[in-house]
Amino acid sequence: MPRYIQMLGEDQLPEGPRRDLVARLQDYYEKAGLRPVQEISAKCQELTEKDERLRGTASRETVRRMLNGSSVLTSVPHWENVELVYRALCDFAGQDPDASYEWHHGYDSGTAKYLDDLREAWSAARKAPPVEPQKPQSGGWGTLADPWRNGEPPF
Repeated sequence: MPRYIQMLGEDQLPEGPRRDLVARLQDYYEKAGLRPVQEISAKCQELTEKDERLRGTASRETVRRMLNGSSVLTSVPHWENVELVYRALCDFAGQDPDASYEWHHGYDSGTAKYLDDLREAWSAARKAPPVEPQKPQSGGWGTLADPWRNGEPPF
C-alpha cells in the first residue's frame, strides 16, 4: 500500500507564508485522493504534453518535496512547477483548476479563483525569509556537551 506524503512538522517548517503554501498544496493532495507521487508526476508529464502553455516540470522527487514542504525551506519552487502540480492534483480530484468561488467577509463579498489564491500564497512564500535550520540540542544523554559551559570545571 503506498504511503501518503505528510507535511513537515512545525519544528521543521514553522507557521508562516511558506507553511501556508505547503498547506494549500496538501489540501489539494487530499482532495486528489492522496495519490502516489509517481502518478502525480506522470499526470504532470501528461498535462505538459497536452498543453504547450504549461512549462513546468515535476519529477517524483519534486512532487514529494513540494508536498512535504522540504522544497520551501531555503527557496521556493518556480511558479510553473507549483501550478503544474496543482493542475495535476485538480485533475485527479475532478476539479476545474480555473474554478472561481464566492467569498463573504462582513459586508463585502466577491468572487476569486483558487489558482489566484495559490499564486498569492506562492508569492508570499517567495518573499518570506528562508527557514532557519534547527540546531541540535546540546546536553543530555548521548551528546557531547561542553563540560566548561558553566564556567566551572567538570569535576
